[in-house]
Amino acid sequence: MTTERLLGSSYVLEEIIGRGAMGQVWSGRDREGHRLAFKLLRPELTEDPKLVQRFIQERSILTSIEHPNVVRMRDLVVEGDTLAIVMDLVDGGDLRTLLSSKSTLPPARVAELGAGIAAGLAAVHAAGVIHRDVKPENVLLDGAFEPGRPRLTDFGIAKFVQQEGSSGRSTMLVGTPQYIAPELIDGQEPTAATDLYALGVMLYELVCGVTPFAGGSTLAVLRNHAERLPGRPPGVPDSLWELIAWLLGKHAAARPQSAGQVATLLDTLVPELLGVPAAPALSEPPEPEPSVHTQLTTVTPRLPTESAAGSIPGGREVGAPPLASKKAGSGRRRVVLVGALVGVLLVAGGGFAAAKILGGSAQSGSGAMAATTPAPASMTPGSTESSGATSTTSAPTTTEAAAGLMPELVGLSLSDVTAALPAGTTVTSVDKLDEASVDGVVLAQKPKKGEPLGDTVEVTVARQPVTTYMDEMTAITGQLESGPMDVTGKNLPHAMSSTICSSNTPTANSYDLGKHYQRLLATLGQADNSKLSTAVGLVEIFADGRKVFAENVAFGKTVPLDVDVTDVLRLDVKWRGTNCPNDWSGDWATLVFGDLRLLGVPGEVPIPTLTP
Repeated sequence: MTTERLLGSSYVLEEIIGRGAMGQVWSGRDREGHRLAFKLLRPELTEDPKLVQRFIQERSILTSIEHPNVVRMRDLVVEGDTLAIVMDLVDGGDLRTLLSSKSTLPPARVAELGAGIAAGLAAVHAAGVIHRDVKPENVLLDGAFEPGRPRLTDFGIAKFVQQEGSSGRSTMLVGTPQYIAPELIDGQEPTAATDLYALGVMLYELVCGVTPFAGGSTLAVLRNHAERLPGRPPGVPDSLWELIAWLLGKHAAARPQSAGQVATLLDTLVPELLGVPAAPALSEPPEPEPSVHTQLTTVTPRLPTESAAGSIPGGREVGAPPLASKKAGSGRRRVVLVGALVGVLLVAGGGFAAAKILGGSAQSGSGAMAATTPAPASMTPGSTESSGATSTTSAPTTTEAAAGLMPELVGLSLSDVTAALPAGTTVTSVDKLDEASVDGVVLAQKPKKGEPLGDTVEVTVARQPVTTYMDEMTAITGQLESGPMDVTGKNLPHAMSSTICSSNTPTANSYDLGKHYQRLLATLGQADNSKLSTAVGLVEIFADGRKVFAENVAFGKTVPLDVDVTDVLRLDVKWRGTNCPNDWSGDWATLVFGDLRLLGVPGEVPIPTLTP
């Protein structure tokens, strides 16, 4: 059921279409009936007066940015304890959903998308704004322009939550670890070059399906960003790879000079790459290079001979057809890497093309979207780009759906769900962190297969979490020791441990989670080299003072720990020995918290800076 809600005197909120790291996204309208998206920031953010002040101060800057590749911010509303961003409503889904359904994209499409994203970044940077959180979830695909014009959203919002104040985030990086530039890890201020590095990571992911340093703990990912060069995926053309590698330079000065420059270079690559097949999808990236050799480079393309008048960054004239429709014979342009800095002609211009919009992709990766028109006729079932947290389907493609019964959706990608259901069916998705499943795959459905099919379907979708091992966190108080341990014959590399039975006093480690995480997991056991095999360890977990877990851990056995820590501020891990001998003889037992770790949604997990 839709419950309308007033926002100020000008807007009506209709329904939630997404949830992310910063808050909820609603669809709604203004007094004239124009369809809009509204991002309502988390209530606790409004408790920081400095954040609210910055929010008001930067209103005119953020709302002034207009560009075909940018989701326009129409208004910023401060009403009581509500901070809301009013945006265009874009129809077509986000880049994360497209990548989940396709795995990899053809090089020409990657260059085309990259050119549009870079053009949007150029407009944002020209206004003096650094995006700070460039990633597929923050690129929406405008379905009004086939095959989907990329539009950058959420620019500058990450800056709001990095202010000093009650939020206590001043010592943390707020963003997604897979896209963090090396200079941010070193504690430097973000610049336009920071956004270009994230763009390079995103292009890398589009061509091979994974980010260059995926896998391992958050700290391991950060160290690779800071210290290693990405491995080259197979099947990526030389010219595109050279530009991606240039964007991924470890030093900001070694990357391209501007986003406008990158847009122009990618635009020139599209005709050359037409017809080149997509590279194979990888489950993990190639091994990074062990050492860093950075040199200043630039790219000098043979620019288009057409007049630059009336063109936009990215080399396309306003109103020109999408790049993918250009003929291969219209001219081939090659990009060459050279060792000295040279000038590149940057074309600037304007014109804002009005379009139907959806602006609130959930930063959790759910890709909030509200597709209200059928997919273009050129799209085949299973490859639609219009699925997401809330969507409206096109035509049924299954026998069950045609008979009014619910088809099997479990195992399908989110984009395939809409193709399997009748036209007009509303699909809502709920994210579930799942380390073992492919990102974007349906895990559960309501109604179940064979049940009557109604107007609304809910699917639970797997999302790959950000993992933070607790041996890499700083405890508020704590006595657990870190180091690999063997439990029931299995080595646990991220183990934390403590001896038991030498004292009957309960011991605890306490952590400030800051409401950033959703699950706490571990394998509990006793070390194989424990001498006191009769002892039992009692483990208790408290979330904001509430006991949420209590189990006895005996020698030779393991106990799984899986606790919901959503919205938890303080976590207390307590333990003590039981069944201990009355007279301690010096023998000991070691209680082990194997691979104790926290899982969170990308974009919500704060990223600690690396220490030398």
